[in-house]
Amino acid sequence: MKMIALALLLLVGCAPIAVTPDHLADCGPRPTPDQAEAAAKDVIQHFGNFYLGGDLKDPDSALVRGVEVLQPAITYKGLGPSSGLIYGWGIRFEVNAKNGAGGYVGYQGYRFLHGADGRNYKGVNL
Repeated sequence: MKMIALALLLLVGCAPIAVTPDHLADCGPRPTPDQAEAAAKDVIQHFGNFYLGGDLKDPDSALVRGVEVLQPAITYKGLGPSSGLIYGWGIRFEVNAKNGAGGYVGYQGYRFLHGADGRNYKGVNL
């Protein structure tokens, strides 16, 4: 029985969960456009190659556009003692970064969760 529960948890571990009206306040205030852009740049600086699939050779040269705050969102974090629900706002953006040859590869879209705790969570399928 524990194995089935663990398998189900692994399958839905990164899936977003709809925010019910009674939990909307748990998501924190909607980020302003300036806050969303700063959060997108933070994602690039801190998660770089891991978040962007290894394509980011020079984080300082990344060009960001189309930053948009999406809907309130929840995701589930981890399996250990710090596991639990993370409430926040989905943010979408596009980044154009240099490849190994020094040329820009073209804009590609990414999404992340800007948590109510002020942290950014990568790899969230919003």
